Amino acid sequence: MSADALIVCGGWQPDLSLWHMAGGSSLWQSLRQRLEPVGNIDGIALAGSAAGQGNAVDVSDGFKTLAQ
Repeated sequence: MSADALIVCGGWQPDLSLWHMAGGSSLWQSLRQRLEPVGNIDGIALAGSAAGQGNAVDVSDGFKTLAQ
């Protein structure tokens, strides 16, 4: 996978600030008690908890999917 930039954040609530600045939207998910991104934006791929992945295996699988 190649990228011009890699943006990383941590914590319980994923930081969706850049997602919102790029035109993305989010909705409150009461089951998970957090905001989650909605939809897709061309040229932007979310990973980790911002993509709804809850553990290291999910994150690894997400990166493998992006690399394909």
